[in-house]
Amino acid sequence: MDKKQFNIDLSYYVYKNICNSADFTRIQILNSVKDVIKNNKINEISRLESRIKTYTSLIEKMKYKGYDLTLEEMLQNINDIVGVRVICNNENEVYDLVRCIKNENKFNIVLEKDYIKNPKKSGYMSYHIILKEYLNLGRFFIPYRAEIQIRTNEMDEWAKIAHDSTYKKFLKVIS
Repeated sequence: MDKKQFNIDLSYYVYKNICNSADFTRIQILNSVKDVIKNNKINEISRLESRIKTYTSLIEKMKYKGYDLTLEEMLQNINDIVGVRVICNNENEVYDLVRCIKNENKFNIVLEKDYIKNPKKSGYMSYHIILKEYLNLGRFFIPYRAEIQIRTNEMDEWAKIAHDSTYKKFLKVIS
């Protein structure tokens, strides 16, 4: 695919086509994480959830980060089109699960971000594992990134509050 074909506006129609393929990937990643948890007898999992980033959330994030609203910009810059979140009861279980995921051949890990040992300036803490996945768009397989976030209950509560305050502030500015 040449560059011109990637540089198309990220319309809702384009997003909906991406979602069909991304949902299949979401289920695969979720099931693979469940298998890792089960096979390694990790018992301190409080919650496991997954999602595809909504169109509104995707556009808000791209605007907030200053990206052009194109398919190319989304593919190059957004790590969490598909997201899986694992909530553990304690930090030791977070790192046990990270170790187990890294030891599996099921995941094509391209990047790790340890915001537990190195919290963001805002205080945000979580462990992110970025995966390379592929959107099946008929004749083309287009690479994109999906994210597994692993954190404790406390980190998750804090992240929800911080996320809402950050994006709500941004939305008020652009309204």
